[in-house]
Amino acid sequence: MLMELQSLLIREQGSKEDLALKEEHLHVMAREQSRVSEVEDRLQQQALREEQLVISLENKVSSLSNKIGEYERQHDQDKTTIQKLKERVCLSWIKRTPH
Repeated sequence: MLMELQSLLIREQGSKEDLALKEEHLHVMAREQSRVSEVEDRLQQQALREEQLVISLENKVSSLSNKIGEYERQHDQDKTTIQKLKERVCLSWIKRTPH
C-alpha cells in the first residue's frame, strides 16, 4: 500500500512537472508567434514604403523624360529657325550684291 501511494505521488509530481513544462512551452510559443507577427507587420510596412518609393521614382523619371522630350522638340525647332534665318540672311546678301 505504501509503495502504491509513493508510486501515485511520483506520477502526480511527474504530471505536474509535465504540465508546467507544457505551460512554459505554450508561453514560449505564444511569445515567438507574437515576434513573428511583429516582424511580418514590419516587413509588410517596409514593402509598402518601398513600393511607394518606386512609384514616386517612376513618376519622377516619367516627368523628366517628358521634359527632355520637350527640350529636344524645342531644340529641333530652334535649329530649323536658325537655318531659315541663315538662308534669309544669305538671300539678303545675294540681293544686295550687284551682279
